[in-house]
Amino acid sequence: LFELTYDAMEDKSIFENSNTLFLYKNLSTNSWVPINKFEVNGESDVVSTKLQDKVTIDKHDLLYGIKYRAKDLSYNYLKLNGALLTYKGVTKQDVSTYFFEDNYNLKDNSIITFAVQHSNIDNDNHDGIKDDDINLVRFGNTYIHNRWMFQSFLYYQETAIEPYLVNSIYLDNDDFEKEKIKSFIEKIKYTDDKDIYELTYTYSNIKDYMRANETGFILNSQDDVIRNTLLLRWTNNYSSVNKLHVSYYFDNIECKEDSSDETTHKVVLQNSNRYDKLNIFEEVILTKAYGEVYYDVSLGANYEYSDNFNIHLNVENLFDNAQEQRFTRNSTTTSNGNVVADDPMLLSPIDRKVMLTMEYTF
Repeated sequence: LFELTYDAMEDKSIFENSNTLFLYKNLSTNSWVPINKFEVNGESDVVSTKLQDKVTIDKHDLLYGIKYRAKDLSYNYLKLNGALLTYKGVTKQDVSTYFFEDNYNLKDNSIITFAVQHSNIDNDNHDGIKDDDINLVRFGNTYIHNRWMFQSFLYYQETAIEPYLVNSIYLDNDDFEKEKIKSFIEKIKYTDDKDIYELTYTYSNIKDYMRANETGFILNSQDDVIRNTLLLRWTNNYSSVNKLHVSYYFDNIECKEDSSDETTHKVVLQNSNRYDKLNIFEEVILTKAYGEVYYDVSLGANYEYSDNFNIHLNVENLFDNAQEQRFTRNSTTTSNGNVVADDPMLLSPIDRKVMLTMEYTF
């Protein structure tokens, strides 16, 4: 199997901020200045290739191959509060990846999986920008017994900083370490005639966790970050064309360095029905995070008037109370040269929308 893709993007964007969401440090005056306007004018080209093969040897199902990605990035100009900036980050990056996976059929109902992947990131010898090596290792077992399925996996994964952030105003220092994640994942699934019950638990220990400090800079955490997630899901196929999903999601991130303990609880109810030519979808999401409770109600309907003419009605965030994202911001006031934190800004990533569309194919 061989794949070849090409992507081109032109970026002409303007970020205007009147709420002191981001600051930068003016080195000439040694003071913190709000970013009121940031302008970008640039383009990028990405060429990606992939070559892989599958082969079976005795009880081993093998998958192996290589991937290559070449990215060119250039800016006509960058402006911060109207002043031109000199871009010092990566302008050309080559990533070569080699991967191998072995699924060993221990028994008819038991598979042992071992997978490795190595990526070499070449930043074309830019001054001050080091090359990097990224590794991934996965080992686990899938076991099936009657209606039960059990999956247990150990992961080790490394993550590098995005190239556009290197030598930017958002990094606390240039000596940035890649993130290292050790995870254990357990999945249990039970299936009967009409119902599917699923449980997924993940424990992760993250070293050099990438996070933003109180000034908005991205840095590595000095202490390990612990993350626990749990997903419980029930699917009921109460008819051949009608389906109900109910799920509960728990996420806890503990960082000893700043004594933070972020916990999120989420319940999702999804129902889909079909009546003759009419398909109806309902979704309710209840979320508790940062001490607040949010509910997001979305509805959808699709009427198939004919083989080539459909009418769609979609309603998103009906009551305008979807979960808000929390953005840390700072006051321009300083105390002994240090930034003073302001109240966080809460913004909903989902606007309330009602969309009616008609589709005709010919």
